[in-house]
Amino acid sequence: MQQLIYGSADQISGRQVGGWGVLHGTPDLTAETQRRLLALTSVALPSTLPQFPSAEQLAQRTVRFRLDPSEAEYAACRSVEAGTDHTGRPGNVVSHCALIPADDRLRPVDWFFSPGWAMPYGPRQIAETRLPAELPAPSGWAETAAWLRADPARTARIRWIVDVAATVLLDAQRLVLKSPTAEEAARWASVLSWLVDAQVADLIRIRIGEDSRSTVEQLAVAPVIVGVTVDLDPATLRGLPVIDTSWQLDAEEAMSTGRWHLPTGQSFKASTFTGLAGDLVYADPDVAQAVFTKRDELIARFVREGNTLEVAHETLFLQAAWLTTPGAQELARVEPIRQLLAGLDDGVRRWDEFAGLASEVGEPVPSETPADQVDVYSMPTQPIDPWQVDDEPTGIEAALIGAARLGAAGVDVEALIAEGRIADRIDDHPEELRASLRDVAAALHPLEDTLHGEDR
Repeated sequence: MQQLIYGSADQISGRQVGGWGVLHGTPDLTAETQRRLLALTSVALPSTLPQFPSAEQLAQRTVRFRLDPSEAEYAACRSVEAGTDHTGRPGNVVSHCALIPADDRLRPVDWFFSPGWAMPYGPRQIAETRLPAELPAPSGWAETAAWLRADPARTARIRWIVDVAATVLLDAQRLVLKSPTAEEAARWASVLSWLVDAQVADLIRIRIGEDSRSTVEQLAVAPVIVGVTVDLDPATLRGLPVIDTSWQLDAEEAMSTGRWHLPTGQSFKASTFTGLAGDLVYADPDVAQAVFTKRDELIARFVREGNTLEVAHETLFLQAAWLTTPGAQELARVEPIRQLLAGLDDGVRRWDEFAGLASEVGEPVPSETPADQVDVYSMPTQPIDPWQVDDEPTGIEAALIGAARLGAAGVDVEALIAEGRIADRIDDHPEELRASLRDVAAALHPLEDTLHGEDR
């Protein structure tokens, strides 16, 4: 794993004098990777520590985490307040940076919680710091869910935070979270990252522990989640709301009005989706992980088939994964399944997963025949004598059956209809298909006797 440590020290490789620079780098560190990582470092953080801090104070010191995603890897830096430098000057900052391979079992922001980040304090620890061969992987959703369960106040806030923050993130592609600590901001960013699919999560830049000035700078490039612990000037955010994760909103009011009302005067739609978020927090970690994996597979298939992914699909496919993953929701399934099916188009409802759900609640599965591709609504309707008992279908019924037979034989019926030359093309097809062509043509042009094989 390519890594470096950046800060101020008196001995810097390749330099005669001390100062700011790359203090350590792994042997495999390339010039291009170093350039990417250095762009994420910090040289100034708020000073919060006394001259001789305790272990508890060191654990709570200022932390900044920046991550830029790419296709197969993440460039990440974790910067910490580091006390005085080798000259005795206060305000030193040490940044440990790494190029991290993407991992489907994690979200990018989860790397904030890797236990392997270097956090030296003071010139002696900085000089003695060495880079690990690899950064240990964090625990991902399991650890985030455990953090939520550890405090009932967090689980009480998950409904409004997910509703409001997810809406802001997916609509504006920029989200500012204000929390008491950088760690809490990173946890809420993890919650939101898991509730969107992996492809979306892997596009989001992460900025945790920014100050008022750097926040504005980091919001310039989207999509991005910025986590702060300080108050921000609303005028600098151009209308973008700051989501304070310590707010306690009125859930009963949201249920009655259908909207979450923020202390800022802004309001956002309340959804039933947040109930599922709570279910995932308390689900078995393996089951929850299977749900997220299934959701990602469903969305990948949806996009692969040429569909446009919209915000509503994130909710629908997470619900679908929850209802189709063994061990997730085993009781009270009928109404959630019907609500899910009502939100899906016919093409998706024909997928095996949803056909199975439809069968479970006794709903029909949309048919898929070549006749579906024919614009039958453009055909003139013909009244059928209710007393007609002929064995052979006639009129529109015969046309639909004929279209189905032609489609099964590989004939593009819709193209023939669009050309308006179906009657002229009958003899271009094999004899066994001509009767079907005549039936379709007769429904389109019932007055042309020649379409029935008769001479003009």
